[in-house]
Amino acid sequence: KSVILILFILNLGGILNSGFDQIINLYNPMVYSVGDVIDTYVYRIGLVEMEYSFSTAVGLFKNLVGFILVITSNFIVRKLSGGEQGVW
Repeated sequence: KSVILILFILNLGGILNSGFDQIINLYNPMVYSVGDVIDTYVYRIGLVEMEYSFSTAVGLFKNLVGFILVITSNFIVRKLSGGEQGVW
């Protein structure tokens, strides 16, 4: 049970990752409106348009959301399991 809960918590943190390498292979200006995900947006804004500060802020926001998901799920698992220590 504890292994399943730990894997759930760790995988929840990576839920916003979308497989950047698969998307960037077919990425061009014609598909920006439908094929843009957070990772390709950060790539395009940061490296192509050279807006480093804005792309850093977007990447940091994505990571912050992932961190909040991990902390929240750990809190919920700790409350549901009834243990003082929780999973970690």
